[in-house]
Amino acid sequence: MKSSFSRLAPLALIAGIAFLGAGSAPVASDVAQSGGQVVTMVCPSPLFLFTSPTSVPQHSIAGGVGIGQRFTVLTGPRTTNEGVNYIQIDVTTVEADYPNHHYWVLRDCASPTIR
Repeated sequence: MKSSFSRLAPLALIAGIAFLGAGSAPVASDVAQSGGQVVTMVCPSPLFLFTSPTSVPQHSIAGGVGIGQRFTVLTGPRTTNEGVNYIQIDVTTVEADYPNHHYWVLRDCASPTIR
């Protein structure tokens, strides 16, 4: 006769697998809306600054980013009147007039990274 443990072991294994599956990573689109998505640059992009909520983007003195670099998205996309999309990344500005700000890059050059 089987012990009660040997009869419950398969059920415990199935329940454990189901529990692990329930905590799977969020879909990329869900992460993008809340920030925290990691993106990989697929084309070079200048770094931009938005100096106020209504401003147009300005080129940074810091230059740009290259293909293959990875960044965490803080916010975005932000769309200009011309229809160009930008995302804010986790790179702090070097411009003295804008301490504690973060740079923006072209959304078209950033591809979601699969972790």
